[in-house]
Amino acid sequence: MEETLLIVEEEEEYSPIARLIELGRQKSYVTLDDILHFFPEAEQDVEQLEEAFAALLSAGIPFVEDSIT
Repeated sequence: MEETLLIVEEEEEYSPIARLIELGRQKSYVTLDDILHFFPEAEQDVEQLEEAFAALLSAGIPFVEDSIT
């Protein structure tokens, strides 16, 4: 049980943008579904969506429409 708590605490230490960038680095890209996973309100909050795209652009992580298989 402590292990699960530790994982949650570690996730809470990082902002959604940092976690999205980490995912993008692991996959070498992100999809709209990835962005919406970390920013579920992004479709209604354009500023939040713009911040996510700006961070991805700054980190050199491409956005793709669909998952690359």
